[in-house]
Amino acid sequence: MRKTLRNVLPSMFHRRLLLLAGAMVAVLCVLGAATTMLATGESHRAARDLAEAKLRDQQEIQTKRGSILDRHGLVLAEDEPGWELAAHFDLLTGKWGYKQAYADASRDKLAWGEMTQDQREARVAELQREYDQQTQAMFQTLAEMSGVNLQEVQDRRRQTVERIHQMQNYLWQLWQQQESKERGEPVPLEEVAKPIKAETEHHVLLADLSDGLRLQIEKFIDEGRRAQLDGDEQARSALPWTMVQLRRTTVRRYPMDRMTVQLDRSTLPGPLAKDKPVEIEVAGVGLHLIGMMRQAWGEDVGDQPLIDRHGGYYLSGYKDGDQLGRSGIEQAMEAQLRGVRGLRTINLATGQASSEIEPAAGHDVMLTLDIRLQAQVQAIMSPKFGLMVTQPWHLKVDEPQELLGTALNGSAVVIDIASGDVLAAVSMPEAPRDLLTQDPGLLWNDAINQPMLNRALSVPYQPGSTLKTIVLAAVVSEGLLGEHELVDTPGFLWPDKPTVFRDWYWKQYQLTRGQIDGVRAIEVSSNPFFGMMAERLIKRHGRDRLPQWFAALGLGQKPGTGLPEEISGMLGVAGRELEHNEVCFMSIGQGPVALTPLQAALAYARLASGDLTKRARLVVSPPLPADPLEPSPFKISSAAKRMVFEGMQRSAGTSDGTTHHINDPTNGMNREPIFNVKGVRVMAKSGTADPGNVRWIDFNRNGELEEGEIEQSPRDHAWVVVLVEPEGAPGPTHVIACVVEYAG
Repeated sequence: MRKTLRNVLPSMFHRRLLLLAGAMVAVLCVLGAATTMLATGESHRAARDLAEAKLRDQQEIQTKRGSILDRHGLVLAEDEPGWELAAHFDLLTGKWGYKQAYADASRDKLAWGEMTQDQREARVAELQREYDQQTQAMFQTLAEMSGVNLQEVQDRRRQTVERIHQMQNYLWQLWQQQESKERGEPVPLEEVAKPIKAETEHHVLLADLSDGLRLQIEKFIDEGRRAQLDGDEQARSALPWTMVQLRRTTVRRYPMDRMTVQLDRSTLPGPLAKDKPVEIEVAGVGLHLIGMMRQAWGEDVGDQPLIDRHGGYYLSGYKDGDQLGRSGIEQAMEAQLRGVRGLRTINLATGQASSEIEPAAGHDVMLTLDIRLQAQVQAIMSPKFGLMVTQPWHLKVDEPQELLGTALNGSAVVIDIASGDVLAAVSMPEAPRDLLTQDPGLLWNDAINQPMLNRALSVPYQPGSTLKTIVLAAVVSEGLLGEHELVDTPGFLWPDKPTVFRDWYWKQYQLTRGQIDGVRAIEVSSNPFFGMMAERLIKRHGRDRLPQWFAALGLGQKPGTGLPEEISGMLGVAGRELEHNEVCFMSIGQGPVALTPLQAALAYARLASGDLTKRARLVVSPPLPADPLEPSPFKISSAAKRMVFEGMQRSAGTSDGTTHHINDPTNGMNREPIFNVKGVRVMAKSGTADPGNVRWIDFNRNGELEEGEIEQSPRDHAWVVVLVEPEGAPGPTHVIACVVEYAG
């Protein structure tokens, strides 16, 4: 090669010139390749994307939350257009005043440069006081115009700041974990601890503004903008208004929250009976079931953010200030109700939309609830009607008369037996929805009455004698008691314990019931009879048999409404086998057993229908997912149902029945029948339960957690469960379960 080159180019100069030319060609090739990569490769694409991103603005398009409807299509909750006032995060934290003061203090560059650090801080603090006063005056004006207490405005301000800081800490930790995972090594928190988007945004301070209030606020904002543009020293006090904005939003409305119900009083007992009907306004109708909304917290945003840390959108996600379900159906059906935002991309160079994703509205949810029936039951249970206040027939002889007129709390549930549909589920005292906005402390901090508790689904009570019907159904279905079999029933269950497990008849008159059958035992609610039936089950099948029957009727299990508040109650003792005496006490609704009014209603619906897989249904559509129930090994015999129905009918319809009458001391202890409705067959079973002391947990004025016990009335909780059969019906169609706390 070298010899050939020498023959072609004998001169050393020419050979060196050729070598230099080759080197130059190589350099040009490298530069050309680099230029090509810049024009077409990854770097070019990244640069192009960055440039395009600066010319692109993405705007969210709000969606509409689905409505909640009752079984007849009446709207219980819906979104309506409205206005809200949002304040910038800097204004809420006080940073705005500091930034304004710093800008003023450093405007004179020469003087600022000659100051020490301490002098600079003192000068900024001096100027900041004026801005802080202006900010405080603005919040005072907002409170006065909106009718919201200034302390409430300040509390909302503080809570928003705390929520953003919680979200910030949550996201920092999340980013730290993600970054450490990507790098494969620990990453210090300070590397990811950057300001989050929420710190640069406005946050809701006042919601659901009236048109008049909105116009007033617009004037203040305009004054602030003019002062900012003109440098008007006289109008400086309006400057904080430039840090708030009015925004179009949707407001969640509950059209049936307040209703007026007319009730007949002619059939009420004793002094409550009146010829004229009464109109009662009820508030918070269905609130415990429909639920409430709340603002998204840091955990909500972190788990499902609208915008991730790389700028990508999850249009079904959340951002700070979003509303989501806090309780009830609003929470249980959040995924169906929420909807999905849209996204519009605007080209800033042309002002035109380059792409648009349409929002998808949330699904409507239809309930089994009959809101008019719900309101009627709530009105009946209102203290204004008279039945839910302490009356003379509630008091024992030795109880103080001062208790008369005090309000009673409780719950009532109505279920359609065939479908398991919950038609009404009332919890008292009522919780007016508007009070949650005006003075929420009156509801949340009432440690004794606890109006925010859903007593229908969330509070377990010992059921007392209401469980005796299940015991009768069990022993008859098991063949352990004949349909007409008579049992010699003593005054107390255990011969060596005459003061334990007594019949109330023995306790009062020292008399036994003698030979009675199952129907009569239900009618007079004989404790020893059902203790003996429990012992028959124990002897034949062991101590687990009766709890297994209770479980087959739904005790110890969630009823199936899907609400987050529903509980399973108590059945047995976790971790150990029940004792003989515990099973016996469970047969009369005492000992280790407790259930909610909804569970009691469902148990009787299963008992009346014979369908031991029936659930309590609250949502019609879209249907809630539910695991199928295993077929029950138990079956309620037709003889058992006949005996239960007859016993309950006699309990409500004969003078010996424990659910038949009250003794009115204001009318010479006259026996007034409890049930006097025409056109229906009423079957009922009452029960009483020892309430014990009530535990309470609350925060004191210093924010410290306190707990203790409140001594309550010695009176028991009062139960009644009713089966209703209209004339001509082949059997009972509805069940009503009611519990009244401390009613005796």
